[in-house]
Amino acid sequence: MGCCTLKCGGITSMVLGIAILLAGSIGGFVGFPALFKSEVRKQAVLENGTDTWAAWMEPPVAIYQNFTFFNVLNPDEVLSGGKPSLSEVGPFVYRQDRKKIIVNAETPDGTIIYKEIKYWFFDAEKSAPLKEDTVVTIINPVLTGVAAKMTEIQTGSLFDGFVKFIATAFLTQYNEGLFTRRTVRELLFDGFESAMLRDLRGLL
Repeated sequence: MGCCTLKCGGITSMVLGIAILLAGSIGGFVGFPALFKSEVRKQAVLENGTDTWAAWMEPPVAIYQNFTFFNVLNPDEVLSGGKPSLSEVGPFVYRQDRKKIIVNAETPDGTIIYKEIKYWFFDAEKSAPLKEDTVVTIINPVLTGVAAKMTEIQTGSLFDGFVKFIATAFLTQYNEGLFTRRTVRELLFDGFESAMLRDLRGLL
């Protein structure tokens, strides 16, 4: 009798232990997603002075962007009706840094209003042997831009016809060519002077 009781008691204890272990595992499995979400929500809150805030204000990971140009090798032949010959020039690699300026962090709904400033830095090592002052021959964006606008103008009215006439006269007077030779920096960031656009702005 006593032996049977001890055996039964041992089995009962083992079953209870397994049940408690399973209950704990299931409880942990069920409770983990809620705990995980709570922790993520806590880390995602943008609060000044936290690591999340610092990383959001100025991302610690460097961002790189590559630029490639198609250089026209035979512009004169193209103007004579020939087929263009192109060479791919690049990549020109730039590192981009971002910095946020807070405009208002105390809105009623808790959102943050900010402006983001982007800084671009030429990476000479990653771009070598290319440089920012590398010159390429491309389609003239001034000419193509004006030409595209002219095709949009409907000559149904006297005013639209006058605008198209003025634009055509400017293109003829300033002799804007189909191609232009510019440095990569001019094309990407600095821009370049167009006498035609400057004088057109003076009329508008």
